[in-house]
Amino acid sequence: MVEWSHDLCTERERALWARLSVFSGGFDLAAAETVCRDGAEPGNGHASGDGAARHAVLDDLSGLVRKSILSADTGGSSTRYRVLETIRQYGRERLRDLGREAELRARHRDHYLALASRAAMEWCGPDDHEWLARIRGELPNLRAALEFCVTEPGEAADGLRLAVELGRAHTWLFNATPGEGRHWLETMLALQPGAPPELRAAAAGILNWLALCQGDGPSAGRWAEACRTTAHDGSTATAIAALAEGAHALLALGDPPPSRCWPAPATRSAARA
Repeated sequence: MVEWSHDLCTERERALWARLSVFSGGFDLAAAETVCRDGAEPGNGHASGDGAARHAVLDDLSGLVRKSILSADTGGSSTRYRVLETIRQYGRERLRDLGREAELRARHRDHYLALASRAAMEWCGPDDHEWLARIRGELPNLRAALEFCVTEPGEAADGLRLAVELGRAHTWLFNATPGEGRHWLETMLALQPGAPPELRAAAAGILNWLALCQGDGPSAGRWAEACRTTAHDGSTATAIAALAEGAHALLALGDPPPSRCWPAPATRSAARA
């Protein structure tokens, strides 16, 4: 029956169906346009090969909705599209047959890395509640992006950046999943031992805080030490290490932190970590 529905679709709709299979838990138009678009041929605005140009994605989405391949939820601030799991799996098989699964999953990861980075950058502002709701709604896609970085060779560096940005956006705390945050950060650090010092320090600082929130003082102490050994004088990593040591001393030990734990004002990026 699914194959019969597939045969009823136009060539562009079939191509879009395959590409949309990289999403988990739904997606909006902006995500579909970013991840699924192709380059346009000069003169006609349509994509070469089997895809649709960015401006044509909406037309093909509408066609898939009319054919009941997708459902469209218009109840929120923007339309959100969803697909049944069996339909998604069929599309993934077609994408795999085309040899483009890794390419589209990397595009998917890049889109959600950009989203997480923006959420982290705009944290502590008037739109915090909106960012929390948006990130919560995109957790299936964010987890899929992290899983791709774990399973696909050479992608762990972006996976570590994604896990850190989600930590900076307080995703793991406000969704009550500190254990999940620790899992992703620890996994990515193990896969990426040569990551830049400031990124490793940020990951360790977030791990320190998550462990403290779980009441795991010994692990918090190990991650505070990891921050300290990563830091270099005058770097953002130094400020992150000082914040981690101070948090550990204050919360895990119950004593006022020593003065060496409180450096000159840290950069904004260090404070967010």
